[in-house]
Amino acid sequence: MPEDDYQVQRAITAYSLLTGRGDWKPVLALFTADGVWEIPHLGLRFAGQEAIRAALAQLSSDLEWVFQHNAPALIEVRGDTATARSGIREVGKRKGRDESVEYCGIYADTLVRTSEGWKFTRRVFEGVGTISARLVSTL
Repeated sequence: MPEDDYQVQRAITAYSLLTGRGDWKPVLALFTADGVWEIPHLGLRFAGQEAIRAALAQLSSDLEWVFQHNAPALIEVRGDTATARSGIREVGKRKGRDESVEYCGIYADTLVRTSEGWKFTRRVFEGVGTISARLVSTL
């Protein structure tokens, strides 16, 4: 894998791992200052790091825990710009309820090379489906 592809995939994977922690500072460091995060099927668009932070915090506020994992991305690098598409699956447990939620979709990303590494200028979550299910103890 060429070095640029590796670094782009690293940014995508870091986003997936860091969002589950709720520590938004390192997540926001993956975006340019004017970066955009969109969820078109819900009519949501957040521009700038502060708007993205507020949206991430609000959208995860009813989850006790969340785990997000992505499939390896299809990446195309052209100079200092890269595009990537990757499958995503996010699972979590609702606070105070024995209920899980699962979101599946595709992330379509645009990144730019900066002096600090590859950063998202745009992340678009294309939802495929959502599942909610009751959790049952097997113990």
